[in-house]
Amino acid sequence: KAFRVFKAQDVDAIVHCGDLADYHLVQGYTNYHDIIVGTYPDPAKRPQLLYVYANHDILDPSALVGKRGDGNHVMKEKECFAEMSAILESPKELAQEREINGYAFLTFPESYGLVGGHDFIRQRLTAACSAHPGKPVFLFMHYPALGTIYGSEGGMGPGTRKLLDEFPQVVFFSGHIHNSVRNELNIWQDGFTAIDAGTLQEWYGSCVGTSISGKQGHDVLVAEAYPDRLIVKRFDTRTGEEVCARNRWTVPLPFDPKTAPYAASAAKARERPAAFAAGAEIRITPDKAPFETVKVEFPDAAPVEDAFKYEIAICRADGKGGWTRISNVEVFGQFYLGAAERRPWMGTTFSSGYFETGTRYRFEVRAKGFRGTLGEPLAAEWTAPEMAAYETVWESANPANDCTFKSCG
Repeated sequence: KAFRVFKAQDVDAIVHCGDLADYHLVQGYTNYHDIIVGTYPDPAKRPQLLYVYANHDILDPSALVGKRGDGNHVMKEKECFAEMSAILESPKELAQEREINGYAFLTFPESYGLVGGHDFIRQRLTAACSAHPGKPVFLFMHYPALGTIYGSEGGMGPGTRKLLDEFPQVVFFSGHIHNSVRNELNIWQDGFTAIDAGTLQEWYGSCVGTSISGKQGHDVLVAEAYPDRLIVKRFDTRTGEEVCARNRWTVPLPFDPKTAPYAASAAKARERPAAFAAGAEIRITPDKAPFETVKVEFPDAAPVEDAFKYEIAICRADGKGGWTRISNVEVFGQFYLGAAERRPWMGTTFSSGYFETGTRYRFEVRAKGFRGTLGEPLAAEWTAPEMAAYETVWESANPANDCTFKSCG
């Protein structure tokens, strides 16, 4: 489906940012190559194809013992990459460089130490930028640079970010961390421009106080380069239609960090949070009587595409006519879904452990933009009815400090 989109858009090049396979299996690469040939049967009319060699492309299933993830696998990097490139009929070089329509395209493998590390990357970028003054230089790697796009803490260390800051011409596309391309935090600018390529697998992300389930990705990027701007369009592979068309990512060229539209401060300054419609209400529904859980639901704010998350706060009456916030959680908005997939009501469920029978509570829901801007709250009050007996397992007024286990991911 992705290749049908690319063909309909008449692209000149297709770049895969790594993890073409789940495991290094010949049949997987053969299937992929068959899709290419089936979509573009005439080699002369086939777009140029570039690949980033990445971690899943070197997982050898013949060496796996027990469950995946237990460390029992062998990474035969050069051998796996050589076999992969042969099946895909791609160049054997682990680091590739092409000039396409007058623009430089560079790819480096995830294990860039195999090709000389940061020194080698710096050398190649220096030459490409010098040969293409005033133009973007397109760089493709598997891991994102730390502190750039959404989820980049799961990418490379600070060295790559520091290196790329030397090259403002660079437009850096990455994969690995599984993002929705409809997430506006997946384009970033400071010393250079970074863009996440998205995923056709599941993506996760993080929300305060909520266990996150996987969400299927269906979208791909198509970038168009012009002398004065770079436009990045986003497409739903199921329908072939452009999504987020009212907010195409547009980078003025030549790149100037001082006026970069996707720098954090500039993007936040123009963010307008989604708003609830007049008359919108919160639904509060206990599961039974006496209750064990209570469901808090609300309609989407509009525009749906601008609501990255919803912040849901529980406030308890303080006995003085005011309210004390006792907890808040976040849930993802429905920005990543097509219109037909969106639910009429969103929300979350709270345990009865948050409440006391007969006490008055106030629920407040705010739409939260991608840059953190909060909209006006939607609120409802509720008196907790009789609740089922429960056991308090652990309690803290400051769990961030008191909890002995902390995630470092």
